Amino acid sequence: MFGIGSCCTAAQAGGFDKPVRKTLLDLGPSPDQPDFPNLHIHLSCYYYPTLMVKELDDDGNKGALRISVLRVEHAKAPRCIRELRAGEREIPEGGYFWGVKDQMVFVIADDGEGEGRYFAVYDAVRLKKTFRDALRFNTEPDFSRTADGSRSMRYQRVFFAQCSLMKNGAACWRTVVDQTGLRNGPMPMCSGYDDDAADPSLVAFPVEVALHPEPVRMVLAGPVLCFAAQ
Repeated sequence: MFGIGSCCTAAQAGGFDKPVRKTLLDLGPSPDQPDFPNLHIHLSCYYYPTLMVKELDDDGNKGALRISVLRVEHAKAPRCIRELRAGEREIPEGGYFWGVKDQMVFVIADDGEGEGRYFAVYDAVRLKKTFRDALRFNTEPDFSRTADGSRSMRYQRVFFAQCSLMKNGAACWRTVVDQTGLRNGPMPMCSGYDDDAADPSLVAFPVEVALHPEPVRMVLAGPVLCFAAQ
């Protein structure tokens, strides 16, 4: 669901929650890369007041081998081990652990697609995916707490169009406007195009998402950018 305007009045803003502590274990050389002994498997454990998030990584592979979540009491936080503990559940999402906000766990794609990069939000209690979108590469969301106590986040959304603004012009722009909720303003100039004007366009613009009780995305006033999808 989307709209236009500002969905929330922020009482405070900031990034992801900082873990109380983090443990990093070196589990030895990657078994799949015998010719590269410097490539190792690592286990990272991130401790939060009520959560522990574990990420198992292999330097020889793109994306985490496993991301899992365990509900904990900080005073009784368990030791960081590779094996899954009772009650520990895996997140069924490729990519990397990105961060925690409140009782939400964020996972980000292992690579970008042009200027865009997908991410997903999981409810840490039910371990259910509640939201998925794409934002501009190498950026992070800014979180706010509204007057009624609900959580929202702002970021520069990237929409993957199925047409080219360079080749199809106004017709493609009308499709993008219809599918994103953008105002029907001037079509943005595109960058990153070389010889193939038919490459689909990526359109970036600011949004705010109210995350509770169900995600609602609102388009904000701000610059609209266009990039080639490569």
